Amino acid sequence: MARMSGKLSLYLFTLLGVLSLNFLLVRLMPGDPLVHLLGEEGYARLTGDAVLALRAELGLDDSMVRQYGLYLIRTATGDWGWSHRFGQPVLRVIAVRLQWTLALLVPALVVGTLAGGWFGAVAGWRHRERYQRVLGCFFLGLYAVPAYCIGLLVLVVAAHWTGLPLAGIATQNEGFRSAAVRWLLPFLVTAFHGTAYKFMIMRHLVRHEIDQPM
Repeated sequence: MARMSGKLSLYLFTLLGVLSLNFLLVRLMPGDPLVHLLGEEGYARLTGDAVLALRAELGLDDSMVRQYGLYLIRTATGDWGWSHRFGQPVLRVIAVRLQWTLALLVPALVVGTLAGGWFGAVAGWRHRERYQRVLGCFFLGLYAVPAYCIGLLVLVVAAHWTGLPLAGIATQNEGFRSAAVRWLLPFLVTAFHGTAYKFMIMRHLVRHEIDQPM
């Protein structure tokens, strides 16, 4: 119980540290914080009254301590403000993108876990066979390569030898087939890279059980 409490405290401290850095980076950079929040083009589109109203809404004229306290309260209560880039509330922007993230990660996690577990169990059971050693080296190398590098390689291959779209996401006017085609490449990369870690864990567990004395 104490160990779990310690981990929870560490997670909360890490979260507070990330939030604090996110708060300080914008305000400690040279220049007006509004320029960093809105971008130069977004800031240029605002009138003088709009700039004053936005500064008052964000509390930028208050002390740093008061701004930080207001920032933490709004973050904790889900009041994440308005996205001036997308023209809608921040929570709505996150929700729209979260559904696509879950549609990609959940199937990739399931497939990667099942495939990595199965291959790892077979490799651990037959670890003395030569081809299993080659398979182990392959998955170890795959695990060592960052997923974004594999993604870039897949994009290069797809650009030359397949007709799959390389970017973008399906809109509401497009059907399931278009969404599935755009989803396929990132799904394959995510599932394929996730297989490596599960493979090594499962192979180690199986070999550990096999080496146990009877």
